[in-house]
Amino acid sequence: AGAVQDCEAALPLPDDSHSILFGINDYGNAVGRSYSVDPATDEVVGSTANRWDGGSGSSALARLPGDGMASAWGINTAGLASGRAAGSAAFNRAVRWDTSGQTM
Repeated sequence: AGAVQDCEAALPLPDDSHSILFGINDYGNAVGRSYSVDPATDEVVGSTANRWDGGSGSSALARLPGDGMASAWGINTAGLASGRAAGSAAFNRAVRWDTSGQTM
């Protein structure tokens, strides 16, 4: 499996400043979320679920329509990821992503 230290260094997406890793599979593919923090309030501003595979770096996973944030929590050996998403009403929905990062 891949080294967690290497994954953490690659997770933030280009427009974000922070990341957190929530899951890693037997092949070293990792998932989590990428986000920025408002320096005035220390609050998270946006959150995008993402995947890191070591070969192509970090990539955003698709959002559900109307949702403003998403986090990927796990990834299996087939490369399918699962997590949660929430919209402006702040209710959570379960999400599953295929190997290309599209919702299923």
